[in-house]
Amino acid sequence: MKHILLFILGIFLTSASFAQQTEKVVSWTVTAKATNADQAEYEISAKAIMQKGYHIWAMDAGGDGSLIATSITMTPDLNWKDKWMANQRPHDENLDFIEGTVFSYNNTVTLTRKFTADKGTKKIKGIITYQSCNESMCLPPEDVPFEVTLP
Repeated sequence: MKHILLFILGIFLTSASFAQQTEKVVSWTVTAKATNADQAEYEISAKAIMQKGYHIWAMDAGGDGSLIATSITMTPDLNWKDKWMANQRPHDENLDFIEGTVFSYNNTVTLTRKFTADKGTKKIKGIITYQSCNESMCLPPEDVPFEVTLP
């Protein structure tokens, strides 16, 4: 009986631990809009909403190179007009355990970029890679695949 109780307790603790690790603390919404449909020019936006107390690292996370910066990769290859732009400046701080200033976003951020697509392109796919952290820990990096229909 003692072994059965220990086994059940072990399963419960493992399940609770796994549930905490897979908790979604950041939600993403990706959209595209035409800026000049005749010229196949568009703008893509990726909006992140973070749970209170969490942040994500900026696309240029700074520091000593140990942080996992937010990145967005796309297929098919697109003709980019400029760099990814955020709708706000990142929060900057110096941490005792990382050399150099680090940059992050709290609460919400929208990243946008302009591009041209080949005529006839109807959908684009991509992956957002990011890492979310709070004051006591960082969660494992996550890849969020997305697909957007061009207007």
